[in-house]
Amino acid sequence: MFWVANGYLAKGEFIMIDIIVVGSSGLAREFCTYFSEQTEVISIVGIVSSSADEFERFKLPGQFFKDGIAPDLVGTQYAVIAIGDPAVKKQVSEHLRSLGFLFPSFIHPSSVVSSQSVIEEGVIVFPQCSVSGGVNLNKFVTLCSGVHVAHDAVVGPYVQINSGSLLGGFVQVGQGALVGYGVTIDDGAIIEPMAKIASGSVVVS
Repeated sequence: MFWVANGYLAKGEFIMIDIIVVGSSGLAREFCTYFSEQTEVISIVGIVSSSADEFERFKLPGQFFKDGIAPDLVGTQYAVIAIGDPAVKKQVSEHLRSLGFLFPSFIHPSSVVSSQSVIEEGVIVFPQCSVSGGVNLNKFVTLCSGVHVAHDAVVGPYVQINSGSLLGGFVQVGQGALVGYGVTIDDGAIIEPMAKIASGSVVVS
């Protein structure tokens, strides 16, 4: 089952909610692939994108919405922002919030997230991740498949951490940072806001 966090549903309680997915590129398609399987929990009623071609070519679920959206027009107040660029994600989230949308968080059932961690709104945790005790995933953080976050790490708002990366204990990742594939960040390292860490890098301080 999915955990829809942040007070929309209590942990361990599951009801069906309708959502729209914002984006149609790779990250959005991955979300649709991994999270649309549990039809008793969520129903993807539409895709918000500037590319009707991607919507049709990849046979994405629901209805296509290009612009002029609002909760009453799309039939739900719940939105998932599946956009990899942290700066764009921030801009889009602020705009959608002003229109009245809400942003539940989704944790794939194959991932392990400590009950002692803090998961803020709009977080997506893809398959095969682990999040240890004392971790804080701020709003709109995305952990792609196979990311592991050790104890007491703090991941700032809008951060994107790509597949296979490992964050050590007490790591701090600043707002809007983009962490590439297979990155190792050693215990206690600090990543500055808006930093871009190249795939395969090892950060030791």
